Amino acid sequence: MEAPVKQRQTGQTLVLVGLLLLAFCLIAVLFVPSDVRAGHIFWTIIFSADVVTGVVLILVGTMQKAKAKSRVNV
Repeated sequence: MEAPVKQRQTGQTLVLVGLLLLAFCLIAVLFVPSDVRAGHIFWTIIFSADVVTGVVLILVGTMQKAKAKSRVNV
């Protein structure tokens, strides 16, 4: 019974980290363009990579939670 609980906690942690990363990107996108005159392409690449990483973390966390839930139900 220990493994499904740890997997569910891991899944919840990954989802939380992904959401925090997306929130950071949203806040940074609001403020950085007004402060940075040069390096627009650089910041666009950084934010794109952060968004992709956040979405991947959310997807992996959701899959971990679903896997843990299916093991508990079996």
